[in-house]
Amino acid sequence: MGKYYTVQVNPDMNFSPAAAYGSADVLFNWVPFEIPTGTAMLRSMQMMVAGTDGAAGNAKQMALYFAKSINGEAPLVFGAPNSAQTAALSQIDKAHIIAHVQVIDAAANDGGGLIGFNMWDGLTGSLNVANIGGASVIIEGDVSYPSTTGYQTIWMAAVSLEASFDFGTDIQLNQGSNQAADMTGDDVTLTIEQGSGGAGVANNSFAVGDILVGSTHNGTAGPTMEVTDMVSGTPTQIKVKNISAIIDDDEELVLLNPLRFTLGFEI
Repeated sequence: MGKYYTVQVNPDMNFSPAAAYGSADVLFNWVPFEIPTGTAMLRSMQMMVAGTDGAAGNAKQMALYFAKSINGEAPLVFGAPNSAQTAALSQIDKAHIIAHVQVIDAAANDGGGLIGFNMWDGLTGSLNVANIGGASVIIEGDVSYPSTTGYQTIWMAAVSLEASFDFGTDIQLNQGSNQAADMTGDDVTLTIEQGSGGAGVANNSFAVGDILVGSTHNGTAGPTMEVTDMVSGTPTQIKVKNISAIIDDDEELVLLNPLRFTLGFEI
């Protein structure tokens, strides 16, 4: 003990990401990350949780699950995002799951101090009810899984414990026609439509470097793109690059990674 290691985990949420989640819905599937080989203790967790329509409000309860490979085989599909977990899918991964952490303490988030999103502090009681320093969440992976030399692969998935997680933005493509794919790396200016009552303001939901995803593809992965310019002073336009597939007119654009976890381990 005595050596510390941090890793950032950014789950892709590109299946119906703008639809509100129900209680006990899968938030995201297994996301792999690497930490140094050996036994590690989870000491801290910082989370960025995007808001709804540019306003904070998704500091809700969730359950996090950690898993390892078995004989070099990764855990299987955890569940269908934005749908209820099933007994059959849970059984498939039962042998892989090695740890469980609950994020439940509303007092451990910043209460909307950053206006458009929430930050959660895993040091002040949000994990496993008590201070994580006393929770002793011990994690060790399977060295037979192919990983970077000196590192092991761990997986994390999540289930909502409270209804109404909602990562919608109310920002829609508004060009009168669809936007074609463009993987040239050149900037493409998108005309967008903003909602009423302060909702749908792109500057309140997005920043340069964000990866966006189209949200209305009937449960299939939508088109992704990277924000390159908020087009200051022009609230109905943003610039993006590397549009992976056609964007439907009136399709809502949302964050591909509305949740960001920074995990701190003692190893």
